[in-house]
Amino acid sequence: MRATFPILVCAILLSVLTSPLDAQFHLFGPRKPKPTPQPVRKASEFISRQAPVKVNQSLVKQATPDNTRIVVSIPKQRAYLMIGDQVVADGPISSGRRGHESPTGHLQVLEKD
Repeated sequence: MRATFPILVCAILLSVLTSPLDAQFHLFGPRKPKPTPQPVRKASEFISRQAPVKVNQSLVKQATPDNTRIVVSIPKQRAYLMIGDQVVADGPISSGRRGHESPTGHLQVLEKD
C-alpha cells in the first residue's frame, strides 16, 4: 500500500495540473490558423518618377548668362531655367529633407563644378 500511495498522488497531480495547461496553451485540440502575412511591396512601388527635363529649343539659342535665371520650386521638386517669364528648360531636382532643409531666397551662383 505504501508504494502505491505516491504513484496515486502523482497521477492525481498530473491530471489536475495538465487541464489548466491544456486550456492555457492549447496543447490538444484544434489550433487557430496563423494569419496570412501581407505581401511585401517592392521599393519601386513607393518611388514616383518625375517627368524628365523639358527644353524649349527655340529659347535655348537666345539664352545667355546675362539674361537667364533659375527658379527652383521646392514643393514641385523642379528647377526652371528662365528668360524673363518664359521657361527655357524645366527639370527635376532633389532638395533637402526635414531637418536638413535647402536654403530659400534669392541666391547667386558664383561657381559650379
